[in-house]
Amino acid sequence: MIYPIILCALSEVYDMSRYTRRGKGQKAIIIRMKWMLGFCLGAAMFGSSAHAEQANILTNPGFEEIGETGYPSGWFSNAGGQSGYRVEVDREERSEGEISVKLASVGAPNLPFGFVAQRIDARPFRGRELKLTASVKTGAPASRHVGLWFRIDKADGTVGFFENMQNRPIFNTEWSEYSITGVVAPNADKIVVGVLVSGSGKAWLDGVSLRDLGPASEAQIARSKAQSPRLTSMEGDTPPADLSSLGAQNLAAFARLYGLVRWFHPSDEAFAADWDVVAISAIPAIERARNPGELAQALRAVFEPLAPTLQIATEPFAQPKAPEIPPQNAVAWLHQGLGGSMRRYRSARIATGALDADDIWVEDLAGGVSIRLPLFAVSALDTNQLYAVAPDYSFGGKPPGWTPSGNDRTTRLAAVVTAWSLLSHFYPYWDVVEVDWDAELHLALTQAAKAADDKAFKDVLSRMVAATDDGHGVILYPDRADGLLPIDWAMLDDQLVVTAVAPGITSIQAGAIVTAINGVPANEVIAQEMALKSGSEQFTRYTGAYEACFGPSGETAQLRVKHATREQGASAVTVGVPYAKARFSEMDLRPEPVAELMEGIWYVDIGRVHQSSMDEAIDKLLAADGLIVDLRGYPQITTDWLRYLSDQTVRSPKFMRPDITKPDAQASYPVDGGWYVQPAGRTFPKARAFLTDGRAVSFSESIMGTVKANGLGVIVGSATAGANGGASLVALPGGYQLRYTGALVVNRDGSQHHLVGVLPDVEIMPTPEGLRAGRDEVLEKGLCIVLKAAGRQPCESKSK
Repeated sequence: MIYPIILCALSEVYDMSRYTRRGKGQKAIIIRMKWMLGFCLGAAMFGSSAHAEQANILTNPGFEEIGETGYPSGWFSNAGGQSGYRVEVDREERSEGEISVKLASVGAPNLPFGFVAQRIDARPFRGRELKLTASVKTGAPASRHVGLWFRIDKADGTVGFFENMQNRPIFNTEWSEYSITGVVAPNADKIVVGVLVSGSGKAWLDGVSLRDLGPASEAQIARSKAQSPRLTSMEGDTPPADLSSLGAQNLAAFARLYGLVRWFHPSDEAFAADWDVVAISAIPAIERARNPGELAQALRAVFEPLAPTLQIATEPFAQPKAPEIPPQNAVAWLHQGLGGSMRRYRSARIATGALDADDIWVEDLAGGVSIRLPLFAVSALDTNQLYAVAPDYSFGGKPPGWTPSGNDRTTRLAAVVTAWSLLSHFYPYWDVVEVDWDAELHLALTQAAKAADDKAFKDVLSRMVAATDDGHGVILYPDRADGLLPIDWAMLDDQLVVTAVAPGITSIQAGAIVTAINGVPANEVIAQEMALKSGSEQFTRYTGAYEACFGPSGETAQLRVKHATREQGASAVTVGVPYAKARFSEMDLRPEPVAELMEGIWYVDIGRVHQSSMDEAIDKLLAADGLIVDLRGYPQITTDWLRYLSDQTVRSPKFMRPDITKPDAQASYPVDGGWYVQPAGRTFPKARAFLTDGRAVSFSESIMGTVKANGLGVIVGSATAGANGGASLVALPGGYQLRYTGALVVNRDGSQHHLVGVLPDVEIMPTPEGLRAGRDEVLEKGLCIVLKAAGRQPCESKSK
């Protein structure tokens, strides 16, 4: 048994050296050493299971072994022949070792996606949790979707687990590591892992690993039988029913305590708990408590096994004094943001150091109960065990095989509790958002209780998230129709105006004013969609209009329109426009992504240009007399081009990941993660205009904020979305996912960016008349500004 201990200890000693170099204090290192000895002893005692957790299950994970056909041994693909995709070994681009695999489209793909994958037998891993990790980078032209692919098939031919990063596609053109974690169902038959490219584009894959994380919990195994959201009802679902005012009050107390214990009480029991199961199991008893005494008793039954030092009473607690526990025995949570699998965020239990009175949380909750909760614990990190065993919660009397779903009333209430609690503590913009968050909880609980089904409940969650005014805020759930109108439109001066039309559509033109959609006034349709969208008004006007484009593919939308075509003029007509399965990509009045508008005056659209095209155009742009940069959208390329905007080092807005150790988003921001843009030694012409509007969000705003703060050009158009900061993605009970802003961004001078956005120097919006005439009025204004700055007169009145 001594050999596993030695090997483990050597590994940990190496890791300890890195831990020390990162500047950790002596106390923290001692705790980690104790943890290390316990872990190594445990690894030796459990031998084979500890070894299995570390082993890479895959064959030839780095593609270093090449078969007789010139293809990496152990891997297969659908590429080749007439597929429209090609797979090749690449010895130049690699993350590690000597070889990576490149998957690229060739011309117009005939298949919806290409893949490189490996298939293994799932039977040895039944009932276990596996983690797929790989290094991936993409290249130009940008693909519609690149993602890792992890599928677990069951013996009956159905899919037990499937994830292809559809909600977090890979666009990074630098090598980065990505991962997916899945549970192998008890009747699983095979596992397939790899990478896919959908549509035109390319990606490289290297350093792939599939590792056994150990036995899955019973709750994880149960959910592995239905990993995709359950869209239909089943036995055990609680039907919709009104929520009484007393029940809502009880659940409000539960929601508050749930967030405090889950994210701020660092006991081993709380750390090991399955919190979805905790919430779903607890809600029935919490809701039916008839008085403060019964509520306190119900809360104790839920939380005391998870937080043994928690006190719950029907009388207020006295203000706390500083704890007397020796500091070296105490740990607390440090959350550097919160985002599930998002690698930029990290949560860890750390040694606390000295403890103060504010390390004990005292609060009076709704329903007449009070709590006293230490925000520290004596952790198993200080013993020879890794974790305590989590309390065994059931789904509150649900039948065997039952899984959470939005079709179940209890799951819906649990999802509201989870989302509300998480945003309470980790959303960074509460100081600039005007909302009664407690009232939003009451409303969401009341509506969730009586929601008709899972789809109606998505709207309940969406309205609650919308109240945060978070442009990243959205509820992801597969209820959207599968078709899109082949047009773009936007709200201009309270009119829904068609801004672009796909090729081949002749029944409607750009500049047409839509007054009704399928018999409903257009303004009502857009207002309903905007109510479900989170963010600033300038952003939700675009996102609400976009959502109104969705409908069942194969059906036809009936649009009541003025100026449908030049021939019909202002008379109102009804036009049938079919919903299409695919979104048309060429629906704009803009020039080509890189274009010379007239001699010496160049245009580049950062939202449409591919990296290779931008790289090829750099010398031409440097030699130009004037430059127009279009950021009315989301960038598809890296920020390397920013180096040519100044001969001095410039700074971006302040990007600040929070350090959170206390509830209610009390955060410190020790690091300004903003960009330092170093000059390239050559600069684009000084005659510059940057075009933008409310569609510019997040990464776009980082660029526009850099332009604004450093005076790098004239900004033309309208305000950007006012939503920046790294997005977080977390799972909610029932298969819903919450995306929200997890980090803080302010302007370089410290002023507010959120909701305000980057304001233009010259404000201009498109008009229906201009669109009908085929004009891009924002581009025209930018062109006039650049021509004047370049010393040319007069400026052109129309863009090319």
